[in-house]
Amino acid sequence: MLGELLSRGGIVMYLLLGCSIVSSGIIIERFWFWLTEKKRVPIGIVHGIVTGISGSQASQESLHSPFLKEISALLKKRRTGEASAILRKESERAYARSIQHLSGLDTVISISPLLGILGTVLGIMKSFHALDLQHMTSPGEVGHGLAEAMITTASGLAIAVPTLVFYNLFHSLAARHAAALYKLAEDLQQTAPEDSSEQELS
Repeated sequence: MLGELLSRGGIVMYLLLGCSIVSSGIIIERFWFWLTEKKRVPIGIVHGIVTGISGSQASQESLHSPFLKEISALLKKRRTGEASAILRKESERAYARSIQHLSGLDTVISISPLLGILGTVLGIMKSFHALDLQHMTSPGEVGHGLAEAMITTASGLAIAVPTLVFYNLFHSLAARHAAALYKLAEDLQQTAPEDSSEQELS
């Protein structure tokens, strides 16, 4: 099936196949990233540590995550301001990690429909070349050009539309992940003066 589409779609189909491979590779890599990121910076566990909710799960996770261990140690020492600064930096780093390689998806979204249009133009040109000035050649030659035009157009859209969906999904996940960390940093910052005043009184 794929071989038939490539042969009927012309050279543009090979370019579209390359776009499809790039898009699929980035999407798979980003799904794997989020699986590991949720373990490396679990928002629920971080929230539990920041709000002072202790539990066996939080303790076990802290032993395996340097980030959580650092936050826990600072909060135990009531160094809330430092913990808040670390959360802010982690929010920036998490967002940078989360949007990595998404520019590749953006490129595929942009060029796939254009390649489809290019294939359409080339297919129609082939159809016109199949028409003789004096008489029309076999309808099969004309139909081959039209088929190439339709196949490349449909393939370009079939690649661009799902890629756009995943691009928006990953951007949304990145924004929410970073915003959750930043909100925890802001909540800690608001309690920092209270902590410091309590230390002075003690």
